[in-house]
Amino acid sequence: KLMEGDSPDNKTRYNLLKEQVKFTAQGPTIQTTARKDVPQQLIRSLTGHVGTITTVRFNSDGNYCLSAGQDRTIKLWNPTKGACIKTYTGHSAEVLDVVCTKDNSQIFSCSSDKYVFCYDVSSGQILRRFRGHTDRVNCVGISEDASIVASGSFDKNVHIWDMKSKQHTPIQTLGDAKDSISSLIITSHEVITG
Repeated sequence: KLMEGDSPDNKTRYNLLKEQVKFTAQGPTIQTTARKDVPQQLIRSLTGHVGTITTVRFNSDGNYCLSAGQDRTIKLWNPTKGACIKTYTGHSAEVLDVVCTKDNSQIFSCSSDKYVFCYDVSSGQILRRFRGHTDRVNCVGISEDASIVASGSFDKNVHIWDMKSKQHTPIQTLGDAKDSISSLIITSHEVITG
């Protein structure tokens, strides 16, 4: 319901929703129309994984993307050229999430093998292996300065890892979740999970 004093953005959203929701004898239905500002056709397919692809993420400047999958690999792509630049290996089970540091020097991944890995982008070498979860690790996130890494797991825990120390154990464990952690993000002062 649109309230008096709502911002113009809320009014716009309301008007868009009002146009999309139609009431029929079967109840409300949502009609969708193609937006003009969203691409409507496939530009390029990036092929190279075997099996299911579990995640695709762009790097911080949007020039490259990372994909990971059931084949236990991570691939670095130049999506403009459609070229796979490098393949990273090391996990013994499907890779579930991957993220790149802001300076594009490191990749962090997590897997059903219960590990979080840190790779050097250029060499492909595994720089660090973090183990502490008791079940598959679903998601990984990094702080803007890449000093802190967080991992969320099916074990209902978030582990916080310190990249400045040489410790392979978490510096903190957040065990407040009532169910599996499937996504997380690190802000300047918070770890937000879902």
